[in-house]
This record gives sequence, structure tokens and C-alpha cells, in this order.
Amino acid sequence: MAGTIIVDRIESDASYASSINVAAQVTFSNTVNFSSTANVTGNMTVTGNVSAGALTATGNVSAGALNTTGNVRMSTVGTRILNSSGNPILQQTGSVLQVINSVKADTQSVTSASYVDITSLTVTITPTSSSSKILIRANVNNLSDTASYGVFINLLRNSTPLTYNTSGGNANNYTAWASGGGGDTRINASGSIDYLDSPATTSAITYKMQMLTPIGTAYINSWAVNRDVASVSSITVMEIAG
Repeated sequence: MAGTIIVDRIESDASYASSINVAAQVTFSNTVNFSSTANVTGNMTVTGNVSAGALTATGNVSAGALNTTGNVRMSTVGTRILNSSGNPILQQTGSVLQVINSVKADTQSVTSASYVDITSLTVTITPTSSSSKILIRANVNNLSDTASYGVFINLLRNSTPLTYNTSGGNANNYTAWASGGGGDTRINASGSIDYLDSPATTSAITYKMQMLTPIGTAYINSWAVNRDVASVSSITVMEIAG
């Protein structure tokens, strides 16, 4: 069969066409081959294989195998490609759904005993599902200060600290997950962390890092004496299918 098929419903043992447009439901008990595009507004059920230049469906597509040289488009938001058991293929638990990264390549200094946002170490992500988890990978480098009291770094989801040292002392008091400096202006430290968060939302979330120093001036990405010893810091967030 050649040309275009435009009908409300098709039931057949086999079909061969250049393209197909179906307003409702299409069912084939054998293999279907389209040299061009297949557009199905309802459900498409094929016992055998489907081969098409591109496939667009607003309903369900069920086939033994799907081969396409173009795009597979599912018009309903939140639809997934499932295996024969009904489990997601591309969004199985543990799959990475999206990645957002920000890099800080400059030096920043603060003279505040209250937390100040670290520029460029802020990312915003909107989870696709409330069951998703967010993996945060944070790296801060060359933490130094001028007054020997140290520099402290926290990690927030919006305005909530995610994790920090709980062994007592200033790191505990300042809800800091990383700290450094103290002593000579050439003393510096680096820190990295992988933290798995469960925000349970599909609203936009901002993850960011802040810094403070109790006294003096604190630096990130450079030792305090000058800019000769310097580095780069970063934050990466990944949505993980739950």
C-alpha cells in the first residue's frame, strides 16, 4: 500500500504506507512499516515491529520493536518509555535526568561574621518528579584568611543548611561543611563533598554555598597573601530518578 492513510480506526494484519494519520486508535496484528511519518492521536498497538521515519503519538504505543530514523515524540507531559513489564527504560531508578553545573574561576573575599553568598556557586534546578533525589557535588579550594580565625563554608537548599560538622567548635556553631585557613596568610585548605538530597518537590530549588570569617578577611580560590596561588571551585547538581 502506498500513499497516505487517514482514518478514524485501523485494524489490519499488515500495512505498508508512506505515511499514516490516525484520529483515534490503530491496531495491527503483524509488522508495520512507514517510509515517512506516523501520527496517531489515540493508541497504537502492533503485535510485530514498527518501522517509521518518525512517530508521534498522544496515546500509548505498544510494539514488539520500534525502529525509527527520526524522532519518537510523546505529546503528554510526564509520559515515559516503558519495557514489557511496564517499568521505565530511560527513567529507571538511579538514572540521571538532568545535570546543572556552575564554576567559580575568580577569587572572592569577605569580611563578615555572617554568611555571604559565594558568587557563581549557586545553581537552580526544577525536579521533574517529587520522588527524585538531587545529588550535589561541591568543591571549594584555597580557603584562607588574614586573622587566624578561619573561613567557614555552608551548603544550602534554598535557606536550609543541608549538612555540617557536628563535633563541636566553630565549624559546628557555623553549620559549616568545610573550613580552612587559620595562622599564616599562606595557609589554605580545600574541601569537596557529595551529598544526596531528597527535596520531595517539583518546584524550583536553589542550591548554593556561602562563606564567613569571625574576624579579619577570608578568601576563596586564593591564599590570603596575594593571588599567586589560586584555584577554581564548582558546584554540580544532578536529578536522580527515584
